[in-house]
Amino acid sequence: IANGGVQIEPYLVEKIDYGNGNIDTPQTPGSPIEIPSPRPILTAKTADLVTGYMSAVVNDGFLGNNPSPARLDKYLVAGKTGTAEVNRPYQKVDSAGKLMYQERIDQYGQKVLDANGSPVIDPVMVPCNYQCNRERGIYDHSFVGFGPIEDPEYIIMVKLSEPNPGEVRNFSSNTVGKPFKEMMTFALDNR
Repeated sequence: IANGGVQIEPYLVEKIDYGNGNIDTPQTPGSPIEIPSPRPILTAKTADLVTGYMSAVVNDGFLGNNPSPARLDKYLVAGKTGTAEVNRPYQKVDSAGKLMYQERIDQYGQKVLDANGSPVIDPVMVPCNYQCNRERGIYDHSFVGFGPIEDPEYIIMVKLSEPNPGEVRNFSSNTVGKPFKEMMTFALDNR
């Protein structure tokens, strides 16, 4: 979206300098370096429309009511939040609220020992699916944004795993916007 609908695949090696005057680039005949060619995956019009929507939500807020915490003061950016339900266990606690642990047992019913001969201790985990975690207010939050929208230079993604556990109305719009704003402002101010 930030590239006007053109996908650019990342690559690790741009050239190989052998130190003896020989240099391989992707254009060198027989070179092992391959840099994928950019390819369109969206029309420029679609990318521009989605950028506009993403920018409006960040800069003007939902239905234009109040800006997102991700809004920058000096630059226009585009972004999208994500609040994801999770399907993962949690560590069991006893009646006093202490985390519970147990000795690891192998497939033969024997205690597993570490290199020093001490029992290996694992946390006691309780299975918890999406419904269970939803009731516990457990989500993952993310925000991905780019800017400035006129000529994007940076893409930043912020991800938090299980922020604010216990809050049932636990949305990423309340947690990841401010860190994005701080990082993107720093990046754009120092380019």
